[in-house]
Amino acid sequence: MITIARLVTSDLTDGQEKLHIPVINTIDDATITGFTYTSSLQVPSNLKLPPNADGCKCKEDCTNSKTCACAKLNGGDFPYVQHRGGRLIKAKDVVFECGPNCGCGPDCINRISQRKIKYQLEVFRTSDRGWAVKTRDFIPSGAPVCEYIGKLKRTSEMDKVASNEYIFEIDCEHTIKGIGGRERRRGDISGSDVDTQLENVAADENDPDISGSDVTELENVAADENDPDFCIDAGSIGNVARFINHSCDPNLFVQCVVSSHHDLKLARIVLVAAENIYPKQVWTAANKRNLLFVCLNQELTYDYGYALNSVVDENDIVKTLTCRCGTSKCRDFIPSGAPVCEYIGKLKRTSEMDKVASNEYIFEIDCEHTIKGIGGRERRRGDISGSDVDTQLENVAADENDPDVSGSDVTELENVAADENDPDFCIDAGSIGNVARFINHSCDPNLFVQCVVSSHHDLKLARIVLVAAENIYPKQELTYDYGYALNSVVDENDIVKTLTCRCGTSKCRGRLY
Repeated sequence: MITIARLVTSDLTDGQEKLHIPVINTIDDATITGFTYTSSLQVPSNLKLPPNADGCKCKEDCTNSKTCACAKLNGGDFPYVQHRGGRLIKAKDVVFECGPNCGCGPDCINRISQRKIKYQLEVFRTSDRGWAVKTRDFIPSGAPVCEYIGKLKRTSEMDKVASNEYIFEIDCEHTIKGIGGRERRRGDISGSDVDTQLENVAADENDPDISGSDVTELENVAADENDPDFCIDAGSIGNVARFINHSCDPNLFVQCVVSSHHDLKLARIVLVAAENIYPKQVWTAANKRNLLFVCLNQELTYDYGYALNSVVDENDIVKTLTCRCGTSKCRDFIPSGAPVCEYIGKLKRTSEMDKVASNEYIFEIDCEHTIKGIGGRERRRGDISGSDVDTQLENVAADENDPDVSGSDVTELENVAADENDPDFCIDAGSIGNVARFINHSCDPNLFVQCVVSSHHDLKLARIVLVAAENIYPKQELTYDYGYALNSVVDENDIVKTLTCRCGTSKCRGRLY
């Protein structure tokens, strides 16, 4: 099927950027509404920005890192190189750029992130993640792509907002750590590059190129962790960064930058290329002599870096949001050991099912063999001695006088261990059940069967819970070992039935039973 691209607007920026940013939709009829583009941070009248820093005394361009005061704040060197239009040499806790009081001009090497967007970007519609951004140009590793821009607000204001997905907290220490996982700040920012910068500046505060305010500002940041935090709200007003999606394996990272002032709590948030980002090209043969390529463009992403369970609603109830990045490193996985679901259906006696000609959705509740089912479960053919049940029975029986152990616990375990002729039970999910009914068998599964008792302690009526045997990532099929012993299934005439296994794994046993 040919998809026709619909041009929503030829320029999202309305001329505010040097390059137009078109908006394309090939998915549905959605347009961008309730949003105003701005290329500069919007500061409300009730917030006052810190005064401009004194700046360096360089002329025209900063070239000597030994004499430039801004370079000294960066550890004694410039953080950028001019190659390919300006690139950050490496990610830093914070980059101190030249500001309005510096003697250098706008083309200074230490103002790279302050330049307008210089890569051809495009906003496009996705099928499952709303709007997104991709590049039509090659972006070299270390190149600043765009700044996150919107309306500056106090973070405390946003706690009262029911829903806004476009809030970026300015929290330098955790935002910097956000290259690998950012979370809401819960402590000070010691043990970082900021401390090193503070030591360097404080030790050299008599240098005529370094003002006393630089030392004070860094001390305030390192010491005063209780100062109010700030955030950027791009919900209704912002720039193209608002449309860049999250990924657990991103090609951009977050870099804190200060320029006009040196207050890290109000740092600028700049998105920088974490690797060379190429427009995706599909080569096609136009004729025998020439090759043409169609540029499909590569989506830009960064790690939003939320800590799990860190977002709550107005009632302090934890909110969750499924990640749809689809990468192999997606953190929206099922962690090893996590209960996935219970096998649910209609409880029946196993003897009833012997008369049923065909039902593939019967799960026998047989704790001893079900537990062994982690590596191979079979129909019980004897007692359940030599197991954890015996150990539990000995522990309970030996300590039955303990006030926390009831006599019924001992009796229940004795009944399980001794009365092997009691009817067994099973769960029949053939006509009624839950999602577990649809989970397939595998000889190399990623789930295992766990017997659980809760409301009672009768192991013959235990709950059957399927638990992750390993970290399970998105798009991965869930499977468990049905655990049949070979030749253990017979029909109503006691003739052995067989079923070929189609799990396709390297450990496939060939047959289910």
